[in-house]
Amino acid sequence: MNGDDLLGPEDIELLGLWVQPEPTAKPSSELRRRLFAQVTGRDRFLPFVDRLMTFLDLGEGAVRGHLDTIPTQDGWAPLMPGITFLDFDGGPGLGEAHGGLIRIAAGTTFPFHTHVGSEQVFCLQGRLRDDRDGFEFGPGEILTCTSGSGHSLTSVGDVDAIYIAVVISIEFPSDDSED
Repeated sequence: MNGDDLLGPEDIELLGLWVQPEPTAKPSSELRRRLFAQVTGRDRFLPFVDRLMTFLDLGEGAVRGHLDTIPTQDGWAPLMPGITFLDFDGGPGLGEAHGGLIRIAAGTTFPFHTHVGSEQVFCLQGRLRDDRDGFEFGPGEILTCTSGSGHSLTSVGDVDAIYIAVVISIEFPSDDSED
């Protein structure tokens, strides 16, 4: 290649003008439908599958199966107003711990609890605030809590928070006061 084969700055500018789309061009309705389906459908969690396979010590099929329950909530149970969950076994690498999918409605708080063993929370959707220190985290981020620690989690923003927790057990404080 010699110097005559290279494009000059003026040529690059003209080329840029030539390849820019018209400002009024809009994607087709079919393309918009497919894009929104990926953003809002079950496929929106696919970028997390590899990390969740390690997080849960499960194969791809099992992880995808759990993620597929999110839109339908098949097998999910109510825990308290605004909070539903689906408990499941993780792989052998989790030891005594198990996994669970939790959905917290926007603006709702998962009440104060303490951990028997450590807890790891992998956020899939929305934003969560750890009320012990105000730490906020979102999709793809992990919160780790040590054994014996306690906290509550609040779903902040306008979107329900969905996360996967790996935990041995949690305990809610009892109200032993007499009325």
